[in-house]
Amino acid sequence: MTKFLIFPIGWLTSIILACAVRLDVILAPLVTFVVGASCYTVRSFIEKNTPTAEQVAKRASFAVITRQLVAYLAILIASILVTRTYYWITWNPIGEARDDGWTLDEIPPAVDEFPTVSNGAGVIAQARRTRAPFLFIDTPIPYYVFVHKSNEANGSRNLVFRYDSTDAGWDSPPRITWINDSLLKISVGNGDILQVTRQETQMSGIRIVYALGPSLQPPALRFWQRPFFSNS
Repeated sequence: MTKFLIFPIGWLTSIILACAVRLDVILAPLVTFVVGASCYTVRSFIEKNTPTAEQVAKRASFAVITRQLVAYLAILIASILVTRTYYWITWNPIGEARDDGWTLDEIPPAVDEFPTVSNGAGVIAQARRTRAPFLFIDTPIPYYVFVHKSNEANGSRNLVFRYDSTDAGWDSPPRITWINDSLLKISVGNGDILQVTRQETQMSGIRIVYALGPSLQPPALRFWQRPFFSNS
């Protein structure tokens, strides 16, 4: 009975660990496939006694080899689908190094924190930016705006605005202005927005209004609206 548990336990454990440490979207299914295939192979060759010549010949038959190849292909497809589904559902970067699980680059991006802006009643707003560590890496530079109590940390629960900047707007952070202690205005210059990937109008009793220039791309879809094989 134990040998039949080797494959499911080993494979599922590798999936849990790969998702927990947020391996790259390509590396995660590759690692889980290798572990799953290895566990399946070990399980297939474990025998209580030394196999007979007849059993060895049977293992080498075309039907058995085909069945093994189909099993490995099924493990590969399942590894891709399971890990991809997890990233597809949980994709919600907040500007931390490698927090989105997509880049294969081992060098984390630089994170710039801009000064906090307080409403005078214990709530602050803060902008953040992430950028590639080298200028020649041509990737959009995202900006983030968080709204929360002054004793709380920036996080996914208080992220209210996120967008990718254009080449012209990469060094122009959003302007944050408190109209009053319950109304926040976020402004971004004309031509500075490539694509909006999150935009909330309420957060913990704070109403948020926007003054944005036109985006060069349509707003990103929610996870249940996004194509399954898209990272946006």
